[in-house]
Amino acid sequence: MTEITLLAFALVSFIGIATPGPTVLLALTNGSRFGVRRALIGMTGAVLSDFVLIGAVALGLGALLAASEFWFSVVKWIGAGYLAFLGIMLLRSKGTLSETLQGAAEDGSGSARAIFLKSFLVAVTNPKG
Repeated sequence: MTEITLLAFALVSFIGIATPGPTVLLALTNGSRFGVRRALIGMTGAVLSDFVLIGAVALGLGALLAASEFWFSVVKWIGAGYLAFLGIMLLRSKGTLSETLQGAAEDGSGSARAIFLKSFLVAVTNPKG
């Protein structure tokens, strides 16, 4: 029975690792829409978010969440609320995908600062991290 459990764990882990997450998809989107230079700016934001997460763990956040069921629940419910917010915003959005992309390009979301910030926020709020 242990071998089957280990094999199932390995399979699920492989699928989770091999599947591109939101940060990778955003980097691909930035590269295709704005070019390599802007995509590199976005990837810099994603890498900085990894440093922030590693720093939080180094300061003991991981140990606190592992030891305290209350604080783990708080973080879990904040994440659930964030996902619900994103879902509601998606449901409330109007128009087609091409209109949304055109509107995003017109509102200056192609600026280096906007790309960096969006990539940072996507990566730092990714539950996989």
